[in-house]
Amino acid sequence: MEPACYSWPDRNYRGRKGRRVLKGFLPIGLILSLIVILFSSCGSKPAGKGQDHEIVVLADSALWAVVEDPLRGIFEWEIMTPQHEKIFSLRPIPYSDFTQYNQYKNLLLVSTLSNTGEAGMFINSLFTPEVRKGIRYGDYYVFIKQNQWARDQLVMILAAEDSTALKEKIVEHRDFLYGRFDGFTNARLRRDLYRSHEQVHLSRELFQKYGFRVRIQHDYFVVKEDSGKHLVRLRRLYPDRWLAFWWEGGASPSSLTEEFCLEKRRWLGGEFNDPVDINDEFLKIEPTEFLGREAIRISGLWHLKDGVGGGPFRTYGFYDENSGRVYMIDLAVFAPAWRKEPLLRQLEIMARTFKTE
Repeated sequence: MEPACYSWPDRNYRGRKGRRVLKGFLPIGLILSLIVILFSSCGSKPAGKGQDHEIVVLADSALWAVVEDPLRGIFEWEIMTPQHEKIFSLRPIPYSDFTQYNQYKNLLLVSTLSNTGEAGMFINSLFTPEVRKGIRYGDYYVFIKQNQWARDQLVMILAAEDSTALKEKIVEHRDFLYGRFDGFTNARLRRDLYRSHEQVHLSRELFQKYGFRVRIQHDYFVVKEDSGKHLVRLRRLYPDRWLAFWWEGGASPSSLTEEFCLEKRRWLGGEFNDPVDINDEFLKIEPTEFLGREAIRISGLWHLKDGVGGGPFRTYGFYDENSGRVYMIDLAVFAPAWRKEPLLRQLEIMARTFKTE
């Protein structure tokens, strides 16, 4: 069950009858699984600072010692690219440095009601007496607000009566906490990707020729197009990224097996200008979903068959009822001097704009 999650309220707001109410809140008993996110006006606020994968953490040192391991376990899991890259990186700071970081894109504020340190006292000052009472009783402990001190900013507060209760909540709702930062990062990147020069004409051309479309960021171009092999590959340079589509009509969902998808991914690699293969040592195949469809995801590392070079890839295989086709969508990156996780994330965002109708 997801935790109740709220925006912190305006402490001075009163209802029409003069009774103090919690702005942005609803009765706790009615909305234990409801997430209410308050979109504050951006106005003239500066753009969020820092890297998309960086989460600045404000917590007193004694509390941080208790919650550090579970929080790092939630956000700092790694992927092989072939270097080990963290999805998110936590950056704990003392309260004395908060004014230097309060405009960063991702902020995580952590406290307990018993905190007497500077960070804890500041965080607790954001709560009304009614909210503190709800925290003490364990009714809710997650608070989210966007654009609090900067544009495109996500601020999350975690609070509980004591450190033991807080640690238990963090462990219990690990997927929920990760999902909020992951989803907000994707939404932010999606706005950035399509802010200008989206290639609408190329998307329309793909649909007219092949019956599917995808939103295409600027600077991508068609590097391979073979109607006989049912293959289209897009590419962007500096650094190299590829987004490929393969399909087969007259198929059935039962044909979509792990063996089938792996065989087709090896075939797709052989269709590169410089043929590539899969590194079996780091291969991962798992069931997943893709835009509401049951799917198979293959991920790992590719390498050149006849040379030095490689990088991460991710492939989705799924059956599309609209077209009666089996599709494979392949994402690949070659960026030796770059962090590759953000590039994979960008490709994933593009791939998830896929439509057949």
